Amino acid sequence: MSLTTMLPGSADAAREIELPDPELEARELTSESELIMRVQTILKKMDSYSGVIDGEMNDELRKAIRVYQKQLGKKVDGLVTEKLANHMETQSRVGAMLLHLDKIRTADIAAARQALAKGEITRKLLKNTKIDEVADPTRDSSPCFRNPKEECLLEEAIESAKAIHKQELRDWALGEILVAQARTGLVNQAIRTVAKISDARLIIVALRDIARAQAKSGRIDEAWQAARIIPSAFQRLEAFAAIADIQLKNKDHDGAHETAAQIILLSEKLDNPLQKVTLVAQMAVVLAKIGDTGGAEEALSHAQDLARSKEFEKQMSSMEKGAALRHVASAFAEIGQPMRALSLIEEVSGAYDKTAVLMSAATAQAVAGDTEAALETVRKIENKRYSSVVLGRIAVAQARKGQKAESAQTIRLALEKAVDIELDYARSYAIGQLALSLIDIGVQDKSATIEIAAQTALEIENDRLRAYALWSVAAAQAKKGLTEEVKETEKLAADATDAIGSSLSQVWMLSDLASESIHAGQLERASSAFNRGIAIAESIDNAWGRARALAKMAATLYDFR
Repeated sequence: MSLTTMLPGSADAAREIELPDPELEARELTSESELIMRVQTILKKMDSYSGVIDGEMNDELRKAIRVYQKQLGKKVDGLVTEKLANHMETQSRVGAMLLHLDKIRTADIAAARQALAKGEITRKLLKNTKIDEVADPTRDSSPCFRNPKEECLLEEAIESAKAIHKQELRDWALGEILVAQARTGLVNQAIRTVAKISDARLIIVALRDIARAQAKSGRIDEAWQAARIIPSAFQRLEAFAAIADIQLKNKDHDGAHETAAQIILLSEKLDNPLQKVTLVAQMAVVLAKIGDTGGAEEALSHAQDLARSKEFEKQMSSMEKGAALRHVASAFAEIGQPMRALSLIEEVSGAYDKTAVLMSAATAQAVAGDTEAALETVRKIENKRYSSVVLGRIAVAQARKGQKAESAQTIRLALEKAVDIELDYARSYAIGQLALSLIDIGVQDKSATIEIAAQTALEIENDRLRAYALWSVAAAQAKKGLTEEVKETEKLAADATDAIGSSLSQVWMLSDLASESIHAGQLERASSAFNRGIAIAESIDNAWGRARALAKMAATLYDFR
């Protein structure tokens, strides 16, 4: 008789006791070893572990894991887990990407410096770079705030910028200061400011921005001179494009035509086909607006062919092709050919680019008075934020045609879409744009009180957007002579302005309002907005915010001329 038969319940006991499975144990050991090896490999790539990669736990590995966990604020236990390995791999990929971007950045800066070094004038900007200046702590800026002038505001902006310790933020502020200097005619000062920028890439951008600012201020000859020294071909042509736009605005049709034709010709020398398409499409619009429809058609056909070409496919991605065709489609829409724009929609990849084309086409249809077609187009826009904004524009077009009932219905539909938007800022933006559309409708209708616009503005959750909308409502009410309503709305607008968390945002909004009021001929309102803004700018202590705020206010002050 065997032992198993002699023991009571031996068969059941054998079934209940789980004996070790050698194959399972081997798999678990292999799995654990692979996991350890993954962690060892990743830490090795991060230069955080110098031991062997053998899939076995050791003191050096445990120490490296503890250091990693401590750096990321995680529980420090030195244990290897699947979650830890996955996290390390993600961090490693991000680190590799950042390293790759840093290498590209370094190469781009080197290329920019090389480009600047080739020109006699631009070479001096590299030699004169000053990034270690110290702000004068004894300066007294109060007289400037009591009697603001562009020059003293910009001098104080420069002094504030000297106190910005982070290079990238200082360059950012200096870029805005030099644009304001160029805009106000202080070109020599602007060039000196360029020399303070440390990033050679931003020096090239700054030169373009100086030329643009000169053009915007109507100093065309100076803009040409500034643009010609820009070493980057694309940014040089961007500056030329700004000149063409100003020539068009100033009704210098011959000058605009010559500039646009020159840009189209020179764009052929660009290596980047997307840049070619962008510039040619932009200049086609200029040609169309001065009456050269044949030239515009030829330019857009060329841009369209280029976006579809083999050359483009070889150099650019499908997303970039979509962006190129979006530029072409938007240009067709802007020159009053929305159906040509819509015919390209199937070739445009990317939700953003498709939406942009649909918005351009719907807006063009509305402006042309074809509101039914515009409504049909807007139905294809899936994003509620953008569809609601375009519906607001259509409602304005309907009101302009005297279709009050249809306009009211379209606004209701737009508001229904807007309030249903999930993201807070996007919802506030959409409602804010609809408030502005309601203002346009109210201004057109002499019998309207703009009350609905005021009520809509109050529904905006974002303080900055609500304040801007309410100030805009007050300006419209003042235009219509609604004195009592103006007082009430201005009180609400002032409260919303005070609620804005950032002083810089307050200044920026008030500055924009001042410029808009100047262009609307409401100089008293413009002065009021400017005075509010300058008082807030004076109180800003943060060097970066103060420098940017003062540059913005200086540019706005120039608008009063």
